[in-house]
Amino acid sequence: MITSMPLRWRLLEAAAVLLLLAGAWLAAMEYLQHNGRQHDFIQKEFAPAVMVACGRGYINVDRFQVPELEGFLRKGINRTVERFDCSALPADLGAIQQPLNYYNHGTFQYLWRGVGWAWSVVGISWEALYSVQAGFHGLTVLLAYGLFRLGSGPLWSLAGGLFMAFSSQILWGVKSVRDYPKGVFFLALWLIMGWLVKRRHGAAALLILALLGGVLVDECLGVRKEILVAVPAFIGVLLLFGDSAAGWRLRALAVALFLGAMLASGWPLFELMSRGGTQGNVAVVGQTTNYNRILGLDNPLYEIAREPCDYNGISQIRHHAQRTRGEILKRPDQHGFEPEFYRASARFMEELMREFPADMWMRGLGAVDRLSDKGIVKQGGVLVLLAAIGVTAWISLRQGLFLGLFALLFYAYTFLQFHQRHYFHVLVIPLWVTLMLANALIRGALSWRGGRPAWLEVLLRPAVVNGAAGAPAAVWTRGWRAVLLCGAILGALAFGPLPFLTIWQAGNVGVLVAEVEKAPLEDLPFTETAELPGQVMLRLRDVPRGRQAPEGTDFLKINQLHPEWAMEPEPFDYLLLRFRAEQCPRTRIPVTMHHGDPGQKERNGDYVPWPFVVPLERGETRFYHPVFNVQRPMLGLAGISLPRDARSCLTQLARVTQAPPLVVLPTLMLPYNWMTLPRRLSFGLAETWGEWEG
Repeated sequence: MITSMPLRWRLLEAAAVLLLLAGAWLAAMEYLQHNGRQHDFIQKEFAPAVMVACGRGYINVDRFQVPELEGFLRKGINRTVERFDCSALPADLGAIQQPLNYYNHGTFQYLWRGVGWAWSVVGISWEALYSVQAGFHGLTVLLAYGLFRLGSGPLWSLAGGLFMAFSSQILWGVKSVRDYPKGVFFLALWLIMGWLVKRRHGAAALLILALLGGVLVDECLGVRKEILVAVPAFIGVLLLFGDSAAGWRLRALAVALFLGAMLASGWPLFELMSRGGTQGNVAVVGQTTNYNRILGLDNPLYEIAREPCDYNGISQIRHHAQRTRGEILKRPDQHGFEPEFYRASARFMEELMREFPADMWMRGLGAVDRLSDKGIVKQGGVLVLLAAIGVTAWISLRQGLFLGLFALLFYAYTFLQFHQRHYFHVLVIPLWVTLMLANALIRGALSWRGGRPAWLEVLLRPAVVNGAAGAPAAVWTRGWRAVLLCGAILGALAFGPLPFLTIWQAGNVGVLVAEVEKAPLEDLPFTETAELPGQVMLRLRDVPRGRQAPEGTDFLKINQLHPEWAMEPEPFDYLLLRFRAEQCPRTRIPVTMHHGDPGQKERNGDYVPWPFVVPLERGETRFYHPVFNVQRPMLGLAGISLPRDARSCLTQLARVTQAPPLVVLPTLMLPYNWMTLPRRLSFGLAETWGEWEG
């Protein structure tokens, strides 16, 4: 039922919410003005927004042809060029107009248009966007308050709203025009879903809310397409979890209305996404060891990638297409990616998930564990979540299942790239469940002691209350049964598939190792230097290098300046380092792969070190390492270093001359007992990929 509240309390709550909204706006403005430079939110792609602000329509232009525009967009993140004057544009844009690329035609189209309209009112400058960004923060806090009120009274909800308004974890995202607006759409959808679950609705209200949900998804698609993860959740609420007396026909009609509203105006975006996308790049970057460590996961046998670098993912996709299908994909440039790359990216992601499904599942579980501890409760957040689900299931099994599945889905999807700019909006959920649990426990404790004062009841009563009816003994028995059943269902869904996925992946990893082991090898020549104290540096003399662009050349213009480079095969090497334990003074050998630009950075000794620890207890250990030698630091190999007294342990340095057509060629660590090592990610850090000390 909907609780009744005296008018004076409603007015007080409304006044408090308005003050909360104003405080959130001021907090965001203060944060933006005094917290350093803005995030990189691909300011260089804002040319269509500038055209809209200048009244030229939603078109794209070659920013390099207008020095003032190039300076404004390229240097926007450094704030060295703050404003742009429309008079700098030529009267006729025909000579510099170019097609809309992937970013401004699909992924961020609505965002670019919105920024353009805002600029047309407040002037074209990066600082002028502060008020817009602060407005999004205010809306985020306001929607969060509405979400909190579904399970908590005004007292706890206001406390949660204040935490949201001034929390550095949330304000961190305000600096990104590209990423922060998605939080408003996610929270609005979550609020609608919670309202559908908590309150019984008539046919008209159900259809209106379904229509509104579809419109919200469509609008967010032009800002961030990850909103698609909310689509199955919303459909599930309409069909299974909504507190509605509506029959299946009406529920099906609500689903159809939701999907129709989503597709009606967003069809061009869906059509663009149907060609593919950069999902494969996202998958590679998200599976780097750096992100795995944040999730508390590791594997001593293999590593998909080390650094979260977009160019690493691009190189992986290009080389996968080259090895498995004989396709040479065009390198991306300022116009974005070609359709062929989108399709290859989608294929790569599908194959990667099919070959390493247990890793994907474990990363989802790791995200649930990590995000649970990012609310008010910094340790034991999973226990708070489980307790909140249990208390909710005690009152209503349907609502308990919804809360558990809701948290699992929206926590787990962030595994794709577990970075703060991708999960900052999800931090509302651990705060929400903590407030809900605290509110329920206090209300229950006060009721146990013989009732609550009227004023305290108003402060603690949620907007919608569902109580368990019946005799106390029956409620007690039914409550425990609901909690146990809810836990069993959620536990089976969260952990049940893992053993089967592990068996499947173990077979795939075994095939991968077998294919790599039988690949033909060729010894590589190298020179030894003593440029690092106590270390031997091995300089390879015969490693293919990608063409190096002239110093100072914008990487996005390489295809324009050198069109013959665009379709060149991806320079690649798969190296083998073989170590033997006989006469080796060490059982664990620190080996550093020095990645970096072989030009200026190498001369300055400024390498990007990727440290590994090679286990060598007995027998031999084979260490395979992929190298993408492109025009980017962190990818090309500058040299290999190891301790001077471990030089005798290295017995072979070779390359794989014919790379097998596998989905990915990871870094492999194959000691004598590699077959006994786990073949999926596990909780806990493996020393193999860790930093070596001493």
